[in-house]
Amino acid sequence: MPRTERIISATGQDHIMVKGLKECPLFRDNMDKEKYLELLEKYKKIHPIKIYAYCIMTTHAHLITDSNESNLSSFMKSVNQSYAIYYNKKYNREGHVFHDRFKNKPILTDKYMKNLSLYIHRNPKDIKKFKHNTEKYKYSSLPIYLGLKDEANSIIDSSYVLQLYDANINEARKKYLVAMNQDDKFTDIDLINEFNTQKTHYKSDIRVINSRFETEHIVEFIRKNFDRTFNIHLKYDRNNIEYKALSVVLIKYYCNCTYKSIGHMIGNMTSSNVSRLCKKGLELIDSKKEYSFIFDDLLNFYS
Repeated sequence: MPRTERIISATGQDHIMVKGLKECPLFRDNMDKEKYLELLEKYKKIHPIKIYAYCIMTTHAHLITDSNESNLSSFMKSVNQSYAIYYNKKYNREGHVFHDRFKNKPILTDKYMKNLSLYIHRNPKDIKKFKHNTEKYKYSSLPIYLGLKDEANSIIDSSYVLQLYDANINEARKKYLVAMNQDDKFTDIDLINEFNTQKTHYKSDIRVINSRFETEHIVEFIRKNFDRTFNIHLKYDRNNIEYKALSVVLIKYYCNCTYKSIGHMIGNMTSSNVSRLCKKGLELIDSKKEYSFIFDDLLNFYS
């Protein structure tokens, strides 16, 4: 089936979103996020793309770009291909890393630009550690917008969006902070739905190496963040099954465990049943907002 033709923005400005495979976090640790930023900086020197905002989460990343009469597709292809090579080498795996091509949505009005930048910078609010202080999230351009981090050595040009708030940079930053703290329900639902409605046919065969977690770490994390009474060995308990499914996902991808070894650890559970639990856990992460940033929450819990 041929790919749909990419829409070219009349203004040259786009909301870009990249997303990992459902069964595989795109950025497993902070080093991965640093690498992606490094690649954006590297290829930005070759393609004179302007980046107005970014936020890199565990499962996906957002950018606001201005093609600046350059080739956006070529820029993103270079960045994502280089990242995929790095990722597969680091995690000793093969195959796709991204869920399809990057998605873009043209930015045609100043209002949309302002709302979008706020939406992108609010992404870390769903991580418990950053719920009330998104400006402390390291892998977002928000600290630059607020003057908390020097823009001189960054990939960001924050002035374009900030001047939409006020010609005076200090006043613009104050107004931007006020806007950030407002309870705004804006979301770029069209672009997000593009990812959610497309299916990937890639079957992952992931082996994590150099794991930093033991199964006890995962169980402790679930207990302290969701249910203090959680018991991974308990059977036939409806209230327990949801957290067990989430635990299996985290153990599978962060503890270098096979389905067989997880089944043995849980207690007399077959590999096929563990696989079904893992699938259920991934569906919960994908469908329930309270679990959507569980990978970030785990990493921050032990950081």
